[in-house]
Amino acid sequence: MLRKRVAIEAAVITSVLGPMIMVMFNRFFQGRAVEATKSSISTVTISDDRIRGTIRSVALVKAPSGKLATGFVLLPRFVVTTANVVPVGKKPFVVVRGRGTVDEIVDTASVFLEDSVNQILVLDLGREVRADSLELRQADVSVLDKVFTIAYGWGDFVSVPEGRIANTAYRTDDGRSVIVANLAIEPGMAGGPVFDKDGRLIGMINSAIENSSIVYLTPMARIQHLLEKGKER
Repeated sequence: MLRKRVAIEAAVITSVLGPMIMVMFNRFFQGRAVEATKSSISTVTISDDRIRGTIRSVALVKAPSGKLATGFVLLPRFVVTTANVVPVGKKPFVVVRGRGTVDEIVDTASVFLEDSVNQILVLDLGREVRADSLELRQADVSVLDKVFTIAYGWGDFVSVPEGRIANTAYRTDDGRSVIVANLAIEPGMAGGPVFDKDGRLIGMINSAIENSSIVYLTPMARIQHLLEKGKER
């Protein structure tokens, strides 16, 4: 009799609490699934294919003074870099493409164009070279857009830091209009090309605020404008 009563009570408890437990169970795992989805969205990384598709256009630039920067081949014979850390001199610059690989190529280059206001320097290699074709982004960038750069940190190591756009039209103290991004860069990476998450070129690293990850980018529109003026020479 006692066993029968216990069995009946157990059945009642199961019939009442069972659905409640299942609801709680489903809500818990649905919540975990949502959190996992949010996590996967926030940690999306740049694909290796997009990086490999641009690396051969990135160059280490050595100024006559010995200072180092990064540059990139934008046209078959021209390398774009920043005049901020690469002072213009009469002696030739040294441009190294494929640094640290079996395909390393060393060239010399002379100054072709300079925009001291926007701190853009264009170097002429004196001949056309083979490099990856860089696709330019046509649409404007937006705040929080994901970006990455490929540049030579400390002059020897290829670094590929990722970040996000923080401001699309920031006015610096000296009157320049720049894009601001959060990127952890190292010495030697100024002049490096900056790409959106799809590998399209949006600008060039110009300078950074000391002891921070705040980086100023020169928009591609200004670089293109300088190159257009160069065609008139």
